Amino acid sequence: MQVTAYGGDHYCSVVGWDSGSTPSIGVDCYAPGGTPTDSKFTILYQKRGTSFGSDTQGIAFLLADQPTNPSYTPNTNYQYNSTGGTNLVVRSSTGLYVAILPGLYPFGGDVQVTAYGTSGRCYVVDWNPIDIEETLGVKVACVDASGTAADQEFSLAFSIGTTLGDLGGGQTPGAYAWANNDSASSYSPSRSYEYNGLTKGRLVIQRSIVGEYSVTIPGHPSFSSSLVLITSYNAGGGYCNVQGWTKTTAHVNCYGRTGIPNDARFDITYQAGSAK
Repeated sequence: MQVTAYGGDHYCSVVGWDSGSTPSIGVDCYAPGGTPTDSKFTILYQKRGTSFGSDTQGIAFLLADQPTNPSYTPNTNYQYNSTGGTNLVVRSSTGLYVAILPGLYPFGGDVQVTAYGTSGRCYVVDWNPIDIEETLGVKVACVDASGTAADQEFSLAFSIGTTLGDLGGGQTPGAYAWANNDSASSYSPSRSYEYNGLTKGRLVIQRSIVGEYSVTIPGHPSFSSSLVLITSYNAGGGYCNVQGWTKTTAHVNCYGRTGIPNDARFDITYQAGSAK
């Protein structure tokens, strides 16, 4: 389960879900400082079982539900790895974790993180190989509502060479990018951290003013429905959310830990429904 606040300076977390035939999903949203507030949001729910793809085209997700445990295997009912591997979580220090995703190529891809059951926030710090080349370690930091490091549960999803909604045969196209230059007026992201399954050509990221960005997909993509998810990158307690999107452009705002607009790096995934 991944959630991103939509509009304003809000942020949201997930507070639970079930995996029945008609899933019930709980979401809480907050103003800066952690005061509950009404907010729009985007949400992605997925469950899956069979393996697919390869080390460079796959998906993994997990629910990190033991925030003070130094090392553990997350509940197998709430984790998945398309290579067939078993994901692990290691706690490095207060609020700092490494999700270990075996079998997936560690140079590239997209990470989405959502805090679970808290008024705090979680974000991705980095992702790199662990010991051997095809074991990915995703560093995640969690903070309380004030932006101070805090042990918290979180839901994490990773994709590489495809998007999170892929059912194994490219039925749900989309795009992703790591927006890794927070001050550039216009650029295309690193090819290793960019995927465009909608059109041909490079994505373009633009900065308009402090903390405000747009991510544009070239050409004229055609699909029936879509959503956008955002996770801030190494944000020092800050956060990013989505401000709107069209079939070609998504708008992103980023904030410091107190809700003041702030330049930041982020991961974005654009999930599309079946093509028209």
